[in-house]
Amino acid sequence: MRILAVQESDWIDRNPILHHRMLESLALAGDSVLVLDYDLLWHRKGRRPLIQGRREINDSTKFFAGSGVKVVRPAMIRIPGLARPTWLLMTTIELIRAFRRFGPEVVVAYGLSNALVARVLAALFRVPFVFHIFDALHTLAEPAILAPVARLVEGAVLRSSRVVIVVHRGMQDYLQQMRVRPDRIRFIMNGFEVREPDEGRVARLRRELGIADDEVMILFIGWLYSHSGLLEMARVLVNTNRYAGYRLVIAGDGDVLAELRAMAHRSPGGSRLVVLGKRPVGEMPDLIAAADVGLFAASPSLTMRNVVPAKVDEYLEVGRPIVATRLPGMLAELGALQSMIWVDGPQDALGTLDALLRGQTDRRAFLRHLGTFARDYGKQRETWAQVTARFRAALTEGAAHSVTE
Repeated sequence: MRILAVQESDWIDRNPILHHRMLESLALAGDSVLVLDYDLLWHRKGRRPLIQGRREINDSTKFFAGSGVKVVRPAMIRIPGLARPTWLLMTTIELIRAFRRFGPEVVVAYGLSNALVARVLAALFRVPFVFHIFDALHTLAEPAILAPVARLVEGAVLRSSRVVIVVHRGMQDYLQQMRVRPDRIRFIMNGFEVREPDEGRVARLRRELGIADDEVMILFIGWLYSHSGLLEMARVLVNTNRYAGYRLVIAGDGDVLAELRAMAHRSPGGSRLVVLGKRPVGEMPDLIAAADVGLFAASPSLTMRNVVPAKVDEYLEVGRPIVATRLPGMLAELGALQSMIWVDGPQDALGTLDALLRGQTDRRAFLRHLGTFARDYGKQRETWAQVTARFRAALTEGAAHSVTE
């Protein structure tokens, strides 16, 4: 099957997530995958060149070497206010070229503006259109004043999709609000693989990070959004001595990375904050295994309301409990799981964890016990092989129907 994917973010440099894995798996199995993306972080790379030329990568790899995913990054003018419009214009040209030369059998979308263009062109070229959605995309619109327009675009594209693949139960409610036909929604969660930590590597990694045996290591991995709650937690951790027995380790790139690093450097208790920055995906299992508890104490927001980030599964796969905000999507998915430590927001995360562990003779052993409940939960989940097969079936289903339906 020839699959054309369009996204409004950076396929190459952003953290590897679900759709990287799914599309690389399909390409590795023999499907042809072409991705059009956007250099979302161009403004962080300096002012030159002013005109960014077309870029083509014939074997992009995030998870599986040699998968053969081809990525085309359309040209654009790197000037604020012109970057996205010129990119969208060039994306339109690239899409027309892809429909004519690549000849996709299905289009799968992950964005908004280029998804709208792809949807129109898919209808013109009579190619089925599928949406694979993880987030309430209009809530990510920048500037925020564009969110109402983005919502109209998102609703129109979703409702016109032959199949809409949703990853989280909470997003099913969101799709109902967007008036997507229930018979077009397919629920396909992430794959889940229980991992057994290598205790020798865990001990060595904790020593390398400077984590003492009696300290509780809290870990956050992933993109460092402003609403991740990390700044609020870090300030409490490094500016008081109340949580001296805790260390917060952060692995990822993003909006608040520089501020977190400055806080770790300048604060009296800065040693309690370990900011690693972006790390290779292959290091994540050992890093999670070295931790005592995972973190997703995001600030409640429309963006985070319905989602269950991939990091949550990654923590649970290694058997680590999670400090998490009581968000509707998280509660719908994991509300009954005993490995979860629920908080109202990032400002409560350290206090709630400390209260839970107070009086425990071995805090780390108690947290490991909480993590064991994730094992039974994992038995209810599908493997990545099963999930990938269902994903491909959904794309095939979309391709099997007339685009006039």
